[in-house]
Amino acid sequence: MTNPNTILKQQIQSCTQGNPKDFIENFCKVLDQIFNENGIDLLDNVKCFVDEIVHESFPLVNSRTVLKTLFDKIIMLSDDQILTLLRYILDKLNSRALSFEDQVVFIRQTLSQIYERKKNYSEAAEILEPIPLVNGQKEYPTDFKIEIYLRIAKLYLANGDKEKAEGFINRASMLQSDVKNEQLKIQYKLCYANCMDYKGKYLDAAQRYIEVSNKFFISEEERYEILNNAILCTMLAGAGKHRSRLLAILFKDERCQHLPSFKFLEKMYLEKIIKKNDLELFATMIKPHQQANRSDDTTVLERAIIEHNLLSVSKLYKSITFKELGTLLEVDIVKVEKIASQMIFEDRMYGQIDQISNTIVFEQTNSLITFDKQIETICFQVNDVVDSIQQKYPGWIEKSIEMS
Repeated sequence: MTNPNTILKQQIQSCTQGNPKDFIENFCKVLDQIFNENGIDLLDNVKCFVDEIVHESFPLVNSRTVLKTLFDKIIMLSDDQILTLLRYILDKLNSRALSFEDQVVFIRQTLSQIYERKKNYSEAAEILEPIPLVNGQKEYPTDFKIEIYLRIAKLYLANGDKEKAEGFINRASMLQSDVKNEQLKIQYKLCYANCMDYKGKYLDAAQRYIEVSNKFFISEEERYEILNNAILCTMLAGAGKHRSRLLAILFKDERCQHLPSFKFLEKMYLEKIIKKNDLELFATMIKPHQQANRSDDTTVLERAIIEHNLLSVSKLYKSITFKELGTLLEVDIVKVEKIASQMIFEDRMYGQIDQISNTIVFEQTNSLITFDKQIETICFQVNDVVDSIQQKYPGWIEKSIEMS
């Protein structure tokens, strides 16, 4: 009995012997036949077909054209079949990758999408890395390079690999000034914010989220998600002046009032003490990567709430013993003393610790410091307004400068 692959090879060979004008058409007919049969030998038949058309003896231009037709058919198959065939073709093209650069890029992008659908984020990112964006034969547009860098970064973030993600965001940042596409600029800023969020740099992340939320080129649904991220990051950040400023900005933003996290934002802005039951409810809102444990056996959320509560207590009491403080905050005495001393050392809270009486004496901030804080908040809000005007009316600043 004749081997089916032998028959297929004979059919392929016969395609090369006819009129050169019909060369590609004949190969496409064989391809149609393979996919129309769609039997148990489909994958083997496609591999056999690929072996012939990517062989060095096969005209390069014709190979590229037939591969395009083949890809159109392959992507209609199941994900597992696509993976099998595209991985096989990629291996075959590796030795001639420069000659088939466009085809290899298409394969890598398609494989990445499938790996992502399967939640294999690491594989999805790694398959994109070899795309020769810098040293390839082809000169790729800046927008395309940034799209690939950001996609790889997002995939690594989804896999929890924040260091690798930051590396690709840094590559994108080197090209960002040349980007004209506003949507792509927003994607970059959002990806950077996500990276800071994953790295636990919550103040930086919140600042970036707030900035992106004011852009015009995002949907309302996405805008609310970004604002919610800004609130979560602000509340998880270490207590202090910068965090207080961001709390004020978010609390006064009418868009935040419709978010489920707003009632916690309100309590923090009004400097109310957050009780344990509130903390447990808030814990259900934060994301998995924000639930990390610190070296002092507290979660990021627990530490943030303790610091917030200490600042709240400092506005209510002139002094308090650590025993009373521990009872009030429902926190171990040793732990609360350690956190308080660190906040005082870092100038995030004003006070002194009396070791003899185990008491903390709070120092009230003077009116000048409060006034400076208010001025800082106003300046920040004015900058946001100017940025929004510049987004809607690009030439406004230049015209205003000329008229002044």
